Amino acid sequence: MELCVVSCGKKKIWNKQKNAPHRVPAAKAYVGTLTRLAIKYAELFYPNSWVILSGKYGFLYPWEEIENYDIKLTKLSEEFINKLRRQIAEKSLYKYSKVIVLGGENYVEACLKAFASYDIPVEAPLSRLGMFERVRVLSRAIKERLKIEDILCRRIA
Repeated sequence: MELCVVSCGKKKIWNKQKNAPHRVPAAKAYVGTLTRLAIKYAELFYPNSWVILSGKYGFLYPWEEIENYDIKLTKLSEEFINKLRRQIAEKSLYKYSKVIVLGGENYVEACLKAFASYDIPVEAPLSRLGMFERVRVLSRAIKERLKIEDILCRRIA
């Protein structure tokens, strides 16, 4: 069984809706185009096995409520990686045979470091693509109900 990790985004519901509740479920908090598409993709292909990776909160289940914040996942401190390792244990994320990361370089690196302790392979099918290409691939994958790997293989062939 695979776990899908969706990267959080800078744009949050509080940026768009000034009257948004103080706390909202993580899946509703992030409103940027790329993150919304990644969440839709995760819901489609990994309906019961996906989390969001937040620079503040770490691994979040979609239903976990969060508050507004502005912390970017840029510096991967040992403290943050240790937090992720603890969450892997607490949330039983070690039970997966593979981790698929839908995010940029820092998210991939964070997952590689955190899951290395559990000897779980981490893949990042979008990591070599620019932001606009990621949006195109995710949009097509959702529309055609194809996994990212299938879209990328067809594009190359």
